[in-house]
Order: sequence, then C-alpha cells, then structure tokens
Amino acid sequence: MTNYGIFGSQLEGIIDPETNEVAPSCEFPAGSDIDYLFQGALWIGAIVNDDTLCTTGHDGWQHVFEMFPTECAEGGNFIKRSTRKTDEAYDPNAISEADYIAVYYDTLVDQAYVAQNPDDGRPHEPLGIEITQRSYAWSYSYAEDFVLLDFLVRNIGVAEIRKAYIGLYVDADVYHITDNGGYTDDICGFRFSYPSPAGCDDFPLEDTILTAWIADGDGDPDASSGTRVFTERSPTAVTATRVVRSPNPDLETSFNWWVSHGTASQDWGPIRKDNNRDLGTGGLGTPAGDPNKYFFMKNGEFDYDQLWSAVDFSGDGWLPPSGLANDLADGYDTRYLLSFGPFDIG
Repeated sequence: MTNYGIFGSQLEGIIDPETNEVAPSCEFPAGSDIDYLFQGALWIGAIVNDDTLCTTGHDGWQHVFEMFPTECAEGGNFIKRSTRKTDEAYDPNAISEADYIAVYYDTLVDQAYVAQNPDDGRPHEPLGIEITQRSYAWSYSYAEDFVLLDFLVRNIGVAEIRKAYIGLYVDADVYHITDNGGYTDDICGFRFSYPSPAGCDDFPLEDTILTAWIADGDGDPDASSGTRVFTERSPTAVTATRVVRSPNPDLETSFNWWVSHGTASQDWGPIRKDNNRDLGTGGLGTPAGDPNKYFFMKNGEFDYDQLWSAVDFSGDGWLPPSGLANDLADGYDTRYLLSFGPFDIG
C-alpha cells in the first residue's frame, strides 16, 4: 500500500518500512516469490467547470503520478492500527489486524513532481480532491485471501465535481520473480455470477459477483523433466477485484482490458462499435489522456474475456479481432480497468 494512489511495489525495490526489506507485490503464498501485481492505481475522472478531468495515481504508460500526501512532517505518514494486542500498533478502535490509513490529494501541480502528460499537452489540472484511504486485512483462514480498500473522496475545491467515476487500474504481471519475461502471458476476464452454495442440482442458483480477474495464462508449469508439472514456483492462483459497497444505489460498472505497446498496431483491447473513438495513439487499446480515460471509465462496457480474442464478435456489436488475436488469446502483458459511478461531489 502507498499514500500516493498506487498499490503494489512495481517490483522496483521499494522498501517496506516495517521490515526494511524489498517489499513484495501481492505475493501469494507469503514467502513464495510469486507476485500477482506489478502495479494497481486509483483513477478518478469527472466533469469540473465543463472540463473533462481525470486524476490518476499512475497513468500506467506515461509514468505520470498525480496523487500525493502532504509532507511527512505535516501528517502525511500512514497510520497503522491493529486488533492484535501483541502488535505495537494495537488500538481498540482498529477494524482489522492490519488497518492502514492514509490521506492524499490531487492538488499538487509543481511539475518537478507531477510531470506533464504528453497525451494531454497541458500541465496537470486537479479535480480538487482529498482522498482518505483505509485498507483492512486479516490472517484468519476465512479472511486471509482478501484485502478491503475503503476510499472517502472529499471535494476541497471551489467547483462542483459532476458525474465522477472511480476506477481501479490493474497491471498484474503474474509470475515468479526469477522468471524473466514471465509477465508477458497474463490473461483476464470478468465474471458476472457464480453458482451459489444455497442452490442444488434441482434448483441451481447464481450469486451476482461482478468481479474482474486476472491470472497467468497457463500457470507456468515446469517442463525440465520432460513432463509439464506445476511446482512451488508456478503462479496458479487468480487475483480479482470487485465493488463491495457504494453510496450510489444505481451504480454503473464498466470493465475494460487492453494491452499497451509502443507500436500502435500492437496496442489493442476489445471495443464496441458504438464506443469506437480515436484515442490519439493510432491504436485501439491504451486510453491516452484525461478525456479518453474518462470515456473508458463511463463507457458501460463489459469486455469479453481475453481467451476469446481470436473470435470475431462483429455480429454482436464489437470491432473485429486484432492482428495479434492468437497471441492475445494465449496471454499477453495485459492490464484492466474496473470502474464505477457516477457520483456528484458538492
């Protein structure tokens, strides 16, 4: 967790201040050196004074960061609380065994910190928001496989924030950290429902889950013995994100995935014909700049699973497959955006 709108250590040697060692990045199981997240980031897009703005913890492609805490000496540090009485951070007000609370903003415009995004051609335009981020985690067997993230977004500007959408951008890179290039075969998709344990053979029931997921394309079995077998180095798990609660009872959700690439012809993601627009990159994948990011966040799409990339769904209203379709269906350096809204923030 960070206090600048990103999740995951980017596998670039970010130091964990509690252990003074390199922080793992969604490592599972613990100590396995199998990471399931290169980087996730918070995106918030909205209309302010009739301008389309989007603030991102990380752009994902242009390496632009737009969320920052205040100086540490002025309260920018994390607050940690724990329900465990043996923890130095024990607090009777804690919710979980590891509460992490941070406050950060999108109002910093000094280009020494907030680089100008070349896709926008202008310096960062803040929404004018303060974000209080709380994360909760438990070690109990029934709760050890998830982390809850809670965001409180406050308008500290002078204009109303209209039609805001919140997005979680995920660039997973699923692989054992010693496997060079192992991040290039991720595969993702979206599950609307799952068989409910409350049902039975005669009366099957489905739970609505609306969950975005990503995994390694084949689990990287070891073939050194001549037979492909999964080992303790194989990333066979799946990570996923979903919205648990929202202040908007009429929540609209979108799921978009794409591959970003320096060559425009290899920059692609599923797009419905009625959502087709010029992204300004020559490609059909990466949403470049604030207006495109906001458009993706509110487009109402549920992209078909990456597994079906080579299938032509033109008859169902989608653009034709990419020339890379077979490669994409096998797994690629994929990222996805789960977004939801709208919200008005006075």
